[in-house]
Amino acid sequence: MRSELMQLDLKTIFNGNTPLTFLVGAGISMDPPSSLVPAWKIIEAIVQYCTPEEVAQDILSGAIAKYLRYEYLLQVFRDNFDPNLKFMEYFELALNPNLIHGFLADMITKHHSVMTTNFDYLIETALQYHPAVTKDVIKNKSIRLVITEDDFEAYSDHEKNVEDGLLVLYKIHGSLRNLITEESTRDSIITTLDSIGKGKEKQEDPLAIPLFKQKLFD
Repeated sequence: MRSELMQLDLKTIFNGNTPLTFLVGAGISMDPPSSLVPAWKIIEAIVQYCTPEEVAQDILSGAIAKYLRYEYLLQVFRDNFDPNLKFMEYFELALNPNLIHGFLADMITKHHSVMTTNFDYLIETALQYHPAVTKDVIKNKSIRLVITEDDFEAYSDHEKNVEDGLLVLYKIHGSLRNLITEESTRDSIITTLDSIGKGKEKQEDPLAIPLFKQKLFD
């Protein structure tokens, strides 16, 4: 006997009282006007920069290509070519959030959990310009970008964040800087890359996050 299909009511999901968690990656920043390249394009650029042309083509077109892990390649590139993380400044070029960033900003203002592995600043930019982010919100410093180890220690309790009226975005791979406070948070990226290189995390871990961030997923 054919079972009944479950009804999907997105209005009930997004406008209800049940807290939601969104975990998003590089794909959300590809649509215009953001127009950042996807992760596989960054992998391609790194391989082409680091190897002779004929070798690069063999790597990218061969069976090994599917085993090239984005975060691991960033760590290798940092260690051998770019110790100051100049490459990460590419993400500074994207200034215009798209509709997906706007949607996620809206979810944050409704106190849902939004986590991103992205290095760009597009979700927090959209959040700054959201109608719910009034002068009082900014004055009271109610927006929290959770980037550093201290941030994760202070703001990993979602229920407490809601009680305190905070609008929180978790940047689980780190960020060059905190867009809200203008604090340099470059070390947060170094921590992520180092954890990959030193084998602190399981190889099959798709998020490649340091241990102190894992409580978010408990």
